[in-house]
Amino acid sequence: MDNATQESQPRPENVVTFDSPYQIYAMAISAANRRRIAVGSFIEELNNRVDILSFSEDSSSLNPIPSLSFDHPYPPTKLLFHPSPLPPGTSLLPLATSSAFGKSRTLRLTLFLRSTIVKLVNILLH
Repeated sequence: MDNATQESQPRPENVVTFDSPYQIYAMAISAANRRRIAVGSFIEELNNRVDILSFSEDSSSLNPIPSLSFDHPYPPTKLLFHPSPLPPGTSLLPLATSSAFGKSRTLRLTLFLRSTIVKLVNILLH
């Protein structure tokens, strides 16, 4: 199907797209807040990105939250939010990431408080 045909067809109501400025290598959906999605870049350099996206029901779109996006060493191979919904009233949103380059392995834990990164913990594994 060519682009002209694709563009003329209406998009189903339950389909949402996000145009990333880089190739996406990893993705995770938060169990605590299903409107939050983490995406990790694949850039063949040391500096990569993890963006936290928020789903807007009003515009049916995914939008990055700049205050929650952060640089990541090497492409993140895995992203994982806390695997189960957190207790009511908990405002922290933990995200674990990992990356590998050669024999180096890195595990990173990022804690978000509402719309701010409150703690980054890097662990270098050999």
